Amino acid sequence: MELTDAELQHVEDHWRVGTPFAVELALNVGLKFAVDELEAELIREALNQTKWNRKRAAALLHMPRSTLLSKIAEHHIDPVELLL
Repeated sequence: MELTDAELQHVEDHWRVGTPFAVELALNVGLKFAVDELEAELIREALNQTKWNRKRAAALLHMPRSTLLSKIAEHHIDPVELLL
């Protein structure tokens, strides 16, 4: 399922694990999409908290740095978007 930019922004603005919105999202777009969105959001947050220090972000997420780098590429996470 492809979401519009406005729909993606709504997801980012309202995504919280365990909230009715998160459950509704998973039920409407599927578990895989919801899990992927959560994973990307957690990676963005870790990168924000560490000012894009990937080694520290990986440690926060309890994953190897190489895995984090793969997931950054997979989710098309751009350092410019995080620094705005």
